[in-house]
Amino acid sequence: MNDDDNLPSPVARAADDIEAHDWSRSDLGPRHGWAPELRGAVQLMRDSLTPMWLGWGPSLCMVYNALYVPMLGKKHPSAMGAPLEQVWAEIWPDIGELVASTLRGQAIGQHDKLLITNRNGHDEQAWFSFSFSPLRDAEGSIRGMMCIVLETTEEVMARRRLAESERRLR
Repeated sequence: MNDDDNLPSPVARAADDIEAHDWSRSDLGPRHGWAPELRGAVQLMRDSLTPMWLGWGPSLCMVYNALYVPMLGKKHPSAMGAPLEQVWAEIWPDIGELVASTLRGQAIGQHDKLLITNRNGHDEQAWFSFSFSPLRDAEGSIRGMMCIVLETTEEVMARRRLAESERRLR
């Protein structure tokens, strides 16, 4: 048995983070008052083995799974329950219109999008592939959005190194 066998699964860690958070201090309010659609979306995201987050309500309060935590860096755990624009203020000029389009009902996809993040106390280039999808209530009104996201920084950098190596070889 190795040390990894004693670690909780990402799903269990996500459940712990979400359960432990004091939601009454966020715009979402206590969990017992959440809309069924929000509870269902959180359950789906929490149980996923893909990094995901969702934003709900007028300020798009963030809820995310454990696999998304590495992308947040030092922004975790304070990002839980915080407004999306506050959490990602440094990239808002790059994603704000994509978010607005999603909230108007358009699903959005981006592949290897470069964003200058400040998730570890300094600006850094990072690439992400993601999709934004609107989240609707029972009446069909858009109440939030969900994001499925993969960080592709290592892959982008590897492709760049390979291209540079091939260029030098020629």
